Amino acid sequence: MKRNLIIFAFFISLLSLSLYVKAETCCKGRIYLHYHRYENDYDLVELIVKGNGYSQNIYNASKYDQFGQIYEIPVCRDADDNIIISIQGKDNTPYKDGVDLDQDGIIDDKALDVSDVKYGGVKHVYLLQGANLVYDDLNPQGGKLFVIYYDPTNSEVSEILVQGMKTKHTIPFKYTLGLDQSDSDNLFKVAIIDINPSNDEQFSFIIRNDKYDKDINWITQLSNNELDRFGNLYKLNGERLINISDILYGGYKFIYLIKGEKTIYTDYKQFLEQAFPLEIISATFPSKRTVSVHFNKPIGYDGINQFKLLDNDGEEIEIEKIAYNAFKLMDNKFNLLLRTDIDAKKEYIITYVYEKDGEIQELETEVTLGFTISEEEGVNKEIKYPIIISGVIVISTIVTLLVILKRSK
Repeated sequence: MKRNLIIFAFFISLLSLSLYVKAETCCKGRIYLHYHRYENDYDLVELIVKGNGYSQNIYNASKYDQFGQIYEIPVCRDADDNIIISIQGKDNTPYKDGVDLDQDGIIDDKALDVSDVKYGGVKHVYLLQGANLVYDDLNPQGGKLFVIYYDPTNSEVSEILVQGMKTKHTIPFKYTLGLDQSDSDNLFKVAIIDINPSNDEQFSFIIRNDKYDKDINWITQLSNNELDRFGNLYKLNGERLINISDILYGGYKFIYLIKGEKTIYTDYKQFLEQAFPLEIISATFPSKRTVSVHFNKPIGYDGINQFKLLDNDGEEIEIEKIAYNAFKLMDNKFNLLLRTDIDAKKEYIITYVYEKDGEIQELETEVTLGFTISEEEGVNKEIKYPIIISGVIVISTIVTLLVILKRSK
């Protein structure tokens, strides 16, 4: 009996080893996902992978480089040709990187084609915070300069004219980028310039459109050529010379530009504050007891209690609750639920109070009606402005159902 048990255990061991070897040999492909977060807060997030043929769906970074985190994803022969990926908050933190293009209150997933490595091989792909697409056509060799450009006029800027890299050539703005947690994926244009050791430590560039109109109005801000503390030179002829000595032999560098301004930003937060000073885009009454407020960029939930609503007599209307999307940490749309009905014949001002650089700031705007009122009957006839998905208990049930349906696709 004992002998039979030993033989049985031996065969079980052989079978387990065979299955392990088979699993290892059929997963010869590798995806290396390079992920960049602008403020380097990588310890808060993890990679989620959905699709058939993957041994796990949660990945933590295996390496780091100047670009950011690197996730290694084994790809097996029986894997789906396209996998669904997302960067989400660790420990069930309600955060998901990206944009909400269909405006359903849920940040969209990203698709990644892995069909070319299912039977072996290595593929490097790149993902920027706030992007809706994964870049899969970059050469991982050599240095890379990422130029992220914001044009508030949304003109047809198409390329960067580069001089001083042994030859004059143009680099297209090939990609677009959104603002994380927003509903647009094309707020910024992105160009990527390859750097190699034979380049000079500086090169000049001018941004222009396909009609060769140049973004050089910023020269009016100069009285002489200027050199900043990062070694970048701004010239009266409209050229900007950028210092690339730190990536001549490899690595990544990110710069941020705003149309009409001379500064080459290297700090994303400073760039964002300059490009998008906080504004209230609209404030509307979708009903007599609700105010919908829409900002130009997402704000954290820790500051959304700083609203005040006044009528044209100076009387304050009490805000009972603030509704928000419970599946996010920040948003740009909020519903303020009032304790009493408004008087539709009055005018109202909404004020948002916040702190910036240690100082108290205020934004205010008029609240418009999102429904029509019959003066004779005084009744609500038509709601023209939809109430956003919110964190109120009744509505959050609907959001939960939407999440389940979307993830089951």
